[in-house]
Amino acid sequence: MDRVPTEEQRQVIESQDARFIVTASAGAGKTYVLVERYLWLIENLGLEPHQILTITFTRKAAAEMKERIVGRLRAMGYSERAQVAETGPIQTIHSFCERLLRENSLAAGIDPEFEIMDEAERARLEDAAIAKAMISTHTERPEAEALLRHLAGQREHGAASPYARLENAIKRVLSGLRGTQVKLEDLRAMAEPDGVLQVLQEKLLSAQPTEVQFAFRQQYEGPLAERLKSAFKLAGKKPPAYVNARYGEEGVDQMASHTAGLIQLAIRAWSELEFEMHRRQCFDYALLEAKAVALLQNSEATRRRISQQYRAVMVDEAQDVNPVQHIMLDSLGIERVMIVGDVQQSIYGFRLADVDQFRQRQVDLPHLRLTKNWRSDEGILSFVDDLFHPMWDKDYERMGETLEFDPDVIELPSYPGVEVWELADKDIGQTVEFLLQMQASSSRTLKDITVLVRFSKFANELHQRLEAIGVKSRIVGGTERFYVRLEIRDLANTLKALADPYDDFALLAALRSPIAGVSVDTIA
Repeated sequence: MDRVPTEEQRQVIESQDARFIVTASAGAGKTYVLVERYLWLIENLGLEPHQILTITFTRKAAAEMKERIVGRLRAMGYSERAQVAETGPIQTIHSFCERLLRENSLAAGIDPEFEIMDEAERARLEDAAIAKAMISTHTERPEAEALLRHLAGQREHGAASPYARLENAIKRVLSGLRGTQVKLEDLRAMAEPDGVLQVLQEKLLSAQPTEVQFAFRQQYEGPLAERLKSAFKLAGKKPPAYVNARYGEEGVDQMASHTAGLIQLAIRAWSELEFEMHRRQCFDYALLEAKAVALLQNSEATRRRISQQYRAVMVDEAQDVNPVQHIMLDSLGIERVMIVGDVQQSIYGFRLADVDQFRQRQVDLPHLRLTKNWRSDEGILSFVDDLFHPMWDKDYERMGETLEFDPDVIELPSYPGVEVWELADKDIGQTVEFLLQMQASSSRTLKDITVLVRFSKFANELHQRLEAIGVKSRIVGGTERFYVRLEIRDLANTLKALADPYDDFALLAALRSPIAGVSVDTIA
């Protein structure tokens, strides 16, 4: 029997709004609603699967979404549509960017056979680019040279390696810059002390007391002090007296110079990194996103074709979308947009997830909510609310109502010809004894019995105990024993060697395996 949606689920599924946002609390049936909305677009608006772009955050989520959609289409008798959906645009945002660039490679100015760089190779190229930037930039820019000298002086006083500290700082800046769609030419204006001071001035004017990190002593005179005092005066604000006075005027100027030096090093590393990626035609995810944005913003023909190709887009886990991805999605020009997410479930801040964008869209777009919990009982929800409400204060959204159920009643599955016996808290010996008793007291044989276990360790121990008393048994689905089998290890090493020609260990193991059969003398 088909599941009947709740009233709030029905409002989302059947929404007539062209563009709207949905806040879906944990366990609120979000995937179910997305699948039903997909089917509603087909049945009520006449859209076809190839016209509905569905964006999810992980490959696993995309696979689950596709499986559910295809299954529902087949159950409804739409076999041809199910086949289209199997290869259709239900994918991660990076998979969509890749597809977009390959299909429009000429307009994007890239090789359609470009490759996607794995994380290990990206990290290696980034390290090389930073090292090159640190060698070359400090001879060209005085601020970078001053920063290196400052860190070297700290090393003399027992601080950590200046190279390691600077390298880590550049990596953080580089990651932040590449994830915000800032352009190199705009960034270069900031890579001067005056540019840094301007940003500092703006931050001070908008800062809350606890957010002010450094400023100036009022008794100091100098150009920075006068500029900041004038800025506060024009803004009708009083300069904070609680600022970190230990920096003083000279300290702030020095910090501005060091920050400019850091930005200069990051700019050079950025240029080196992307030059090498372009040379190889092998891109990481950040460059993949940037190129997709550039294509959409610079090619009107591509934008027009995309808006005609896709009539609707659904974006799942939108609270974890970063600024560049937001720009890319906004640039598609698709008529119908459904955004789904929950700020309280955002876990990818370290990947520059921009929850503020999601919050703003809750204000700008019609906002629907999924609050009823289908996963947890009232006690769990109350505990979560009590624990996290003080941390979020007024921004916290409490969990909605939950389903009622009796925790003391466990409904066992029933299948024709199958009996289910529950063996609660029994050790290995008791389990073996129970199996032998069941064999002796009925017409069943041990081969008619399947033992389901929670941990593979228990399965292995039970298998060994049965073997010891002469009872043959077989473990099905145990990954530990599967991966230690010699033929599986040989196959895994062969695949590793093919994926990474520089993995000497995997290559040697593959050559020595029966797959290749190369002798030690031949290899030597």
